[in-house]
Amino acid sequence: MNDRTLQLLRRTQLLRLLPLSAKRTIGGRNWHVPLTHHTGWSLLHDDMPYMSEVLRRALPLFPGPVVESLASSGHFLLHVKAVDADRHVMLFAPQPACLTHLRRLAGMNRMAHVHIVDAMLAEASGSSPLHVFTGPGCDDTATLEPSWKFGFPAYRAVPVRTVSLDNHVMDQVTHGRMPAPGLVRIHARGAESRVLAGMSGVLRASRPLLCIQWPPVFRWEPPEHLHGQEAAEQLLHAHDYVLLQIRYDHLPLSLEPINGPIGLQPDHGQCTHLAVHRSRAAEIMSAF
Repeated sequence: MNDRTLQLLRRTQLLRLLPLSAKRTIGGRNWHVPLTHHTGWSLLHDDMPYMSEVLRRALPLFPGPVVESLASSGHFLLHVKAVDADRHVMLFAPQPACLTHLRRLAGMNRMAHVHIVDAMLAEASGSSPLHVFTGPGCDDTATLEPSWKFGFPAYRAVPVRTVSLDNHVMDQVTHGRMPAPGLVRIHARGAESRVLAGMSGVLRASRPLLCIQWPPVFRWEPPEHLHGQEAAEQLLHAHDYVLLQIRYDHLPLSLEPINGPIGLQPDHGQCTHLAVHRSRAAEIMSAF
């Protein structure tokens, strides 16, 4: 079934009654993609084709589970599994629709070692309103920060469980029930500082590689957007982490050290960074 037919089914609301699936190639592998009215659509087009190559170079240097802070479509999961099918992956998915979608995605593709947690990573365990935005022609998106509208007029706030990565993981690591995380993807849509504040123990103990997908920050946006980004940068610096921008706009793929604050970044294509402890910066740079 082609994309035009799938979009027509979505516009006519038929996918509310008739869930479908499509086949797509992501990371050099073929995958079955489940589609519902609100989920799966961003997987029809790979908007980060460079990620498999980044992971192919980085994952061997950082053994241990891969963690994702706000999993929704499963894009990052597919890239990880395309590179290392046996790598353990822990996804934090607070949105009920995304939780169901990710379970179907992992099941349809017979993925092993995928653990999905129905909670949002934050600075502490508890609860918080999650602001869910719905836009035409895309998956639902969500954030803990209500000022981030993402250009979508329709949204609702739903209460979700929050956990800190320290509380959820470090006790298991200490007692040998799981290895320390090797890579953490922070995709929090404005709440990056809250995720980082809840993983200081992980950063000190295992020094994982971080892959951070910042939301674009424009000059005309509310000042708290830039302030939130700066707060996250300060937390990284406090743990002696350095930022490396992934440059995929030209070949070969490369990493560019960021000296000083990131500042305004209106180009979504330049918002993906790796963050690595200073003691391992030269090692990861040499892989690129």
